Amino acid sequence: LALRNFIGDNIANHRDSGNPEHERALKLLERLEQSETNPPHKRLYLLSIDPVGDGKAAIAIGNPDTADHTAVLVPGVGTELDDIRGQIDRADRLLEAARHADPGATVSVIAWLGYDTPSLNADIVTAPFGGKSRAGAEALDMFVDGLRAAHDDTPSHVTVIGHSYGSTVIGEAASRGNGLAADDIIALGSPGMRVDNVNELNVDNRHVWAGAADDDYFVARPDKWTKPLWGLGVGGYLAAKGIEAIHGPAPHDPSFGGNVLHVDTSGHSGYWEVDSVVLHTQGAIIVGKYGAAILSHEATR
Repeated sequence: LALRNFIGDNIANHRDSGNPEHERALKLLERLEQSETNPPHKRLYLLSIDPVGDGKAAIAIGNPDTADHTAVLVPGVGTELDDIRGQIDRADRLLEAARHADPGATVSVIAWLGYDTPSLNADIVTAPFGGKSRAGAEALDMFVDGLRAAHDDTPSHVTVIGHSYGSTVIGEAASRGNGLAADDIIALGSPGMRVDNVNELNVDNRHVWAGAADDDYFVARPDKWTKPLWGLGVGGYLAAKGIEAIHGPAPHDPSFGGNVLHVDTSGHSGYWEVDSVVLHTQGAIIVGKYGAAILSHEATR
């Protein structure tokens, strides 16, 4: 309804309006309407929308109010509303992986773009100082609390999955006050979670999971990176050391104290490749089938 109100009753009037905000809203509305013929577990639900500027939105696959298990996918640097369809595709792969791990469970996966992500320009300079991650943390905390409050009957099992800078946002949210109302935390391709170790995340360390591809350029991995990062002309080693100093130690290092996922994909955005081990592991975690998770290191109390 909010999206239709923004576009207006006569959608055709806006199809060639030249207004980028209306155009992106229209494309999203079309994607939502196409899902109306999907089976119930594959239908899209628009939970929030703000098409202004870079845009924000939260879109669920499957009904989060009734699902046994709910996952919230938090994206990172450079993600805008124009990219939400790609986030929905990732959420769909997570949903399928979760249903494969437990065919009898009801699952909802939410593509959550509820904060202003840093962009690949001047924001990269200011992002390390934490303003965007703090604002995102506050928004994520409220969103997850809202999911809990809106859920019918038995509480849902909630997993939050942060990719890239999204994991930093999750770290900020989880380390604030009473923490984030999540049962499991997954960090993928993380530059750091702004904490010194897993104990600061206010969740059992056996329910914190992190992984990074060997060639993921974004993570704080000075032992591996010696080439320039993002073409900025800064040595990869120094850049990685700087990332670690700003955002904290890598959560995918066993010394952080959580579980370390076996990652069989490459690059910074391959963690949702179809049929990959790391995707299947995420699906298993979402439905609480922890014994099916393939790990490089298992956390202990």
